[in-house]
Amino acid sequence: MLGLDGRRQFRASCGGYLAPEQARGAMLTPAADVWGIGITLYEAATGDAPFDHGTTSDENGDAAQAADHTSHEDRDDDHAETHRYPQLHARAPSVATRRRLPRSLAAAIDSCLTPAPDSRPTLTHLAAALELPQGRREVTAEP
Repeated sequence: MLGLDGRRQFRASCGGYLAPEQARGAMLTPAADVWGIGITLYEAATGDAPFDHGTTSDENGDAAQAADHTSHEDRDDDHAETHRYPQLHARAPSVATRRRLPRSLAAAIDSCLTPAPDSRPTLTHLAAALELPQGRREVTAEP
């Protein structure tokens, strides 16, 4: 990303964990939080982040090796961006390709990692899909 002075800015984050819109420098919404929840659940279920091994998925969700299909002139910048932010160029492999999980849980995790923010579930829908209690609950200190 370029700063106001035209120089490349460096981010203090792990690229594969950023929501695609965050990696692009776009306005963040609660959908970015849903992405973060999805990354966390994916890693908890598999022991790996979705983009750890250079694998991504094609549009059908089939696992494939991430590849750089750019022209030679654009290769340096695009190649670096592909490796830093693979989520900008491909979908994460389905969690079901790495771990056997109940279908509803795998679907909930995969839906969090949908590249388009508007296609991700809302926090309310995600909580329902994960069968989490709704609303606030009072926490009391144990004696």
